[in-house]
Amino acid sequence: VEAHIAGIPGDQFMREHLEDKHLDPVRLAKEFVKFCERCVVRLLGDMHSGNFVVDITPGIDPDGDAAPTGFTQAGDALWLKQGVYHTADNNDRAVNFHLKSGVKLYGGFAGDETELAQRDWAAHPTIFDGDIGLAGDSTDNTYNLLYLEFPNAETEVNGIVFRNAVANKFVSDFNPTTCGAAIFINGKDSIAYPLIKNCSFISNTCNYFGGAVYVNGNLSGSVAPRFHNCLFQKNNAAGGFGG
Repeated sequence: VEAHIAGIPGDQFMREHLEDKHLDPVRLAKEFVKFCERCVVRLLGDMHSGNFVVDITPGIDPDGDAAPTGFTQAGDALWLKQGVYHTADNNDRAVNFHLKSGVKLYGGFAGDETELAQRDWAAHPTIFDGDIGLAGDSTDNTYNLLYLEFPNAETEVNGIVFRNAVANKFVSDFNPTTCGAAIFINGKDSIAYPLIKNCSFISNTCNYFGGAVYVNGNLSGSVAPRFHNCLFQKNNAAGGFGG
């Protein structure tokens, strides 16, 4: 299986995950169709269970369903096609995307690339949009778009537009519902060294700190996120600092 098509072997999935009560059968059917398409277009091999790759980002389709909660692990790379992605389709403001430590998330694909260098994130924007409820009404937007917990130096977010998240829950705590509306990076009592590259942060708002990004390095946390070639525009921290 081509290395950039991340996932787990189908036989392993059937042994370890098929009986999971949280598994969405509709999602699985979609992934099977995608796999069949890959077999034809990319010639991944014969159709035995070991060649059936279960996509590790269930529910992360353009205009899509729910946040990715799947089978990612350190060393994986996720390629996202151009389009608008929402964290939830049920207006749940607390749902967000999670990226595990050591995983690389790339946006900006037209959908027919075979090499990472072929993508163009400016021409084919991948957008994480917090406007999940009534269109244009910010009062029901998602609190936080992307959550990173203890990300190591191999963790990367590259070529994503983050917009319209509103972390405005009124609680006396620095968490993804009050800080870091676009990206909340948690390095509390641990580490946080992610690379954020070629990303745009537009019109994100929070109650306390970091309208766009908040990095929690409390206690003995060691944090040093790196931002390369990123745009910050019209972000706001209503009651604190770091718009």
